[in-house]
Order: sequence, then C-alpha cells, then structure tokens
Amino acid sequence: MIDDLPASSLPELRAQLERHQQRESELLALHETARDLTALRDVDRVLQAIVRRARQLLSADVGYLSVYDPQRRDFYIRATEGSVSPAFARIRVPLAVGICGLVAAEKIPHWSSGYATDERFRHSGGIDHGVLAEQIESLLGVPLLADDDVIGVLFVADRYQRDYGASQIALLDSLGAHASAAMENARLFQEAREALARERDANARLQERTREIQAAADVHEQLTSLLASGGDLDAFADVVARHLDGRVAVVDGTLTALGDSGGEGGAADTDPGADDARRGVDDADRGAAALDPALRIALERSAQLGRSVRCERPAAWVAAAGAPSGAPGGLVLWRAAELTQPQVRTLERAAVMVALMLLVRERVAVAEQRALGDLIGSLLKHPQGDRATLVREARRHGLPLEGPLCVVAARLERQPDAQTAQAARAALLGDGLAGLAGLFDGMPVAIVAAEHGSGAARRLHGALSAAAPTGASAAGTDVTISHALADDLTELPSAHLRARQSVELLLGLGRAGALEPEAALAPYTLLLSERGRGDAQQFVEAQIGPLIAWDARRSTTLTQTLLTYFDCGHSTSATADALHVHSNTLRQRLDRVTALLPGWAQAERMLELHLALRLHAIGGRLATRAASELRK
Repeated sequence: MIDDLPASSLPELRAQLERHQQRESELLALHETARDLTALRDVDRVLQAIVRRARQLLSADVGYLSVYDPQRRDFYIRATEGSVSPAFARIRVPLAVGICGLVAAEKIPHWSSGYATDERFRHSGGIDHGVLAEQIESLLGVPLLADDDVIGVLFVADRYQRDYGASQIALLDSLGAHASAAMENARLFQEAREALARERDANARLQERTREIQAAADVHEQLTSLLASGGDLDAFADVVARHLDGRVAVVDGTLTALGDSGGEGGAADTDPGADDARRGVDDADRGAAALDPALRIALERSAQLGRSVRCERPAAWVAAAGAPSGAPGGLVLWRAAELTQPQVRTLERAAVMVALMLLVRERVAVAEQRALGDLIGSLLKHPQGDRATLVREARRHGLPLEGPLCVVAARLERQPDAQTAQAARAALLGDGLAGLAGLFDGMPVAIVAAEHGSGAARRLHGALSAAAPTGASAAGTDVTISHALADDLTELPSAHLRARQSVELLLGLGRAGALEPEAALAPYTLLLSERGRGDAQQFVEAQIGPLIAWDARRSTTLTQTLLTYFDCGHSTSATADALHVHSNTLRQRLDRVTALLPGWAQAERMLELHLALRLHAIGGRLATRAASELRK
C-alpha cells in the first residue's frame, strides 16, 4: 500500500510515525513512573527516577525538582540529574522570586529561553549566580500540586536557547503529577507511620500504666494486710523495697531505724547510686545516731511539705509519716533512679501506713508502760496489793522470783518523763537482763535479781546519763543512784525506801552523780536514821555547839572553815586556797575557833570534831534539799 502512495506524502507519513513513536516513549515513561510509585518505598528514589526520565524524554541538559519548605517559606532542590555545579544544588528560592516563584504563584507551567534577561520574574543575585554557574539559558517548570497547594516545581533546563513545545510541556506536567502523587503518598505514609507509632506508644504507656496500677494495688493490699495483722516492720520494708526496687528502712519519730528490708530489691551493682545505697543501709542498721544529716534534713522537709523528698547524697527518697510523737518518722528508700508518679504515690501511701503502724505501736507501748508502771507501784508501795496477782503479773513481765531481789533507785536533777522510763527499760533489755524498770513516785527504779543488782545499777546510770538533754548538769552529775536488797517480793517496799534514802544521803553528802549501794553508806544511814538522829544531834552539839551558835548569831562560817581545814590535812595554805580567803583571814578564823573551842587542835579531839563537823554539814544539806522539795 505504501508503494501506491504518491512520493509527496512520504515526509508526512514519516513525521506521523515519529510522533507516534515519541508518544509511545512518553506513555511508556509514564507507565514506568507509575510502576515506580507502587514498587519503590523510598520517595527520594522515586523522585530521582522522575527527574531522570524527564531529562531523558525532553532531551534536556539538566533535570531537577524543587520542594517547598513551609518552615522557611522557600524552595530547595531535592533531586537533580545532569548538574555539574555544587552551587546549583544548594540554591534556595524564596517565594515570588525566580521562575520557580512564578510557577508557584500562578500554579501553571512556565518556560524561559533566556533566563538571564527574562524580566517576567524577579531575579536574585544568589539564585542567578547558581543558575549561571550551571551555564543554564533555558528552563521549563511545572507545578506539583496537592489539592490546590503547590508543594514543589519540576524543572528541565538546557545550556542553550530552546523553545519548549506544547507536547513537551504536557509530558513534563504529567511527570510532575506523578511526582506530586509520590510526595503526597510519602507524606500520607509518614503520617500513618507516625500515627501508628503514637498509637503503639500510647498503648505501651497504657499497658505500663495498667501494670503500675496493678502493682500499686498489689503492694497496697499487702501493706494493708500487714497493718491489719500488726505485722513486722521488716516485712513492711521488704514489701515496699521489692515494689520500688531499692533498699528501705522504716524510722520512728526519734529517727531510730525500726525496720529494714535487709537487701530485698537492693540497688544493682550497675546502679551509680549502689554504693550510696549500701552506705545508707549500714547507717540505718546502726540506728538514729548514724542516719546521714542530709536524710534528717530531707525527712524534716518532707514533713513540712506533706510529700516525699529526693536526697542527692546519699541517693535516696524520703517520705515522712507524721509520727505521733511529733518528730517526722517515715520511710527512707535508697535508690538512685527516678521514681514514676505511681511509685511516688506508693511510697507516700506506704509512709501513711507507717504512721498508722507507729501510732498503733505507740498506743500499745503506752498501755504496756501504764500496766508496767501499775505493777511496779503495786510492788513498791506499802502495803502491797494482792500477793497472788502480783506474783502472776511479775512472772508475766519476766521478773525472777526464785531468790533475793534488788531495788535500784535513781534521782535526776531534771524532771523524769516517758523517755526516762524508756531509757531505764532499754538499759535492762539491751543486755538481756530479766527484771522491771520504769518510774515510781517520780523516780526511775528497777527491780532485778539480787545477783544482777550492781550490773543493773551501772547500766541504769549509764543509760540515764546518756539520755540527759543538752544543757543538763556536768557529765555524770545529773544521775545519782543507789540500790538495796530484799529477801523476797514482800520486802520490796522496804528495800525501795532504803535505796531512796541512800540516794538522798548521797546528795546530802555532796556526791551528786555517784553510784553507791546502800551497804556502803551504812555508817551514815545508822546515824541519820529515825532512831539514831537524836543521838547524832546530841553528839554534834556537844562537840561543836559553840561554833554553830556563833555562826548563827554572827552569820559567819567557822564550822565550814574548820571542816575544810580538817579535809585539807591541817594545811593552812591549802585551806585558804579552798576557801578563797587570805592566809591572815584564815588565821583570824582559827584563832576565833580556839577561843570558842579551847584545845580543839589536840590530836585526841580531832577525830570527834571532824566527825561532828561532817554530820553537821550532812544535816544541813539534807535540810536544804527537804525544803527545796517542799517548795517544788
């Protein structure tokens, strides 16, 4: 059939054939681009393939794609093909600048066959420099649209003057539509991926929250069970430690460690706060005196704020319980890691339960102290209560009744209180002694087996001296103690009276802070007893009556001067120093003594005079203390 056609129609047929082949190539390129959109997951690879095909199909020197950056409100080159200048790839084009800005503003394709001299768009020195560095003269750009928004511009460019036909513009526009679809799909895919990630995170947080709530409920149930059963504080600390993954100590209102988790859930060796945790536990094991000062401050601050407080050194969390005794007892958790909010609430709720447990313990202790005080009172007062009841209660409280007993009595210069009784009991229990200790008639007392009397007295003296508050009397002088023996339980009132009288005698002798058994004071006890007091007074009057009368009339101190002279071994210089007087003043006083007591310096009289002066001084001190007690 072709042979039948006239020769003049062959060029037209050849042109049609070329157009069909070109169209076929374009359709094939669009098909391959569409296939890339479904096959390739990397949007940058898809865009690079589109730019490459645009350059090939339009036989252009350069192909590139500029993407809009909404944050900076400009366009940047995301994919390029055929470019040789590094400056070209770094071009950023603001809105309304260059041919890119023109395409974006009008949302239709635009081309220029003379970029440098084209005045249809605004030029920029930086952009022109990049374009000219690539030696570009002609450009064709089509907009990439998502709905009605420009998200980029697809370009082909040539290094010579070129006019772009309608078919070429249509082809590039079709490729641009594919690029738009690729970018929009990528955006939607990224949004879907981010949404899925958010959902996963939210689900993970929800699951974690559910686990935390369940764990908190479990620990609350365990702690409530311990509270209801009057559970052990070590077990209480163990439950909290396992849940919070740390080491826990329960401290009372005096900051004494009452319970310790004993290593349950302790800090891991990899934990940077593990050493602090171990040091803190050692401190807790040693009791109140060893608690770190920083923990004490944190505990007080927690009580003030009403919430838990974190301590940096040592690494710990502290929650005050608001202890009934007034001082901020509570929980100490040695853990370097942060606590979640549910964990913080668990710690604080546990501290509230600690407060309840301490309140129960305190009330039980008060009841026990009251019962013990009643028992001690029934044993020591005269007459005693029902013997069978006393024996039963004494045995129940651990008092051995198989042999002789000893009553220890103490006098404090300060007012005894509940802590005094607690210290007295601790002095016995701390060393495993069987017996009773508490307050009776305002004085600390203890009742133990006779064989342990001296040891109990020493322990009681040490414990009460250590419990003396800051500002009390000089070390050791705040506590004066004596003890007396009783053959059996019925002799306890008499033994207590003798021990108490011995304490008063020690104070009268000026021996505050001493610890002496009744037997060591027997000579004084005999002379100052109800029966011997009259004879002693007659003896004193017969020996030094004139001195006493002179001192009373003249308000002098001749009796004190002579007693000091005897106590200083008859040394005038030592006596003057002790009395803080001049030696001449001392001689004048001794001359007056000679005038009132002729022959006082004779050796055979000195013993009687010294004893009389000592008895007179003791009587004066006892009278002064009795008057002071009456005033109280």
